[in-house]
Amino acid sequence: MAKDVIPLEELIENNGKGKPNITNNPEVSYEDGTIEIRCDSTIENATVSIKDKYDNTIYMTMGNIGNTPQQINIPEDVNDEKVSIEIITDDKAFKGEFLIEK
Repeated sequence: MAKDVIPLEELIENNGKGKPNITNNPEVSYEDGTIEIRCDSTIENATVSIKDKYDNTIYMTMGNIGNTPQQINIPEDVNDEKVSIEIITDDKAFKGEFLIEK
């Protein structure tokens, strides 16, 4: 299976902090049960939340997102369903959806 890029939709205005810098937007991809998150420049104090089709949180972490990819393994019991990912920073929030196929 090829790596799929997960398009992220920006959910919240940047709270009047000026025009957002596009290089600060995280990039998310999915391949064979693993989600990979990275960003060209470091995003500090980001919350990453992954939810199943019932809106139950199956993974959550807080930390920095940078140029070195952060890998998240989807639990084995999550399969053949739509999953969402949210990335929340100090001034932005992003959401994307993708299908888990195992």
